[in-house]
Amino acid sequence: MTIPQEIVKKMEAANALIEEVREWLLDNDVEFEGTKYEGTGEYFAFTEFPKGEEQFDGEYCLQHQGFCEDCFYGTYYYPTYDGKYFMIDFDI
Repeated sequence: MTIPQEIVKKMEAANALIEEVREWLLDNDVEFEGTKYEGTGEYFAFTEFPKGEEQFDGEYCLQHQGFCEDCFYGTYYYPTYDGKYFMIDFDI
């Protein structure tokens, strides 16, 4: 799956809007608990360099085993229209 330009542009716009709302809430002493991607500080994160093993359709997965043998966590990378990768963390 390749993420099309329209969706990438919406993700980028959402990052800007969420940050603006977050700043307003903090300025007005309202607690805000949004989830940002750790590596970039963005809500929707992109990179030019995926990590891990190639999966299908140009997707990559960097996976680690958790404390039990059925627990895994990591980052999945979906290619975008412009050659970058959308990063999303998982924990299963």
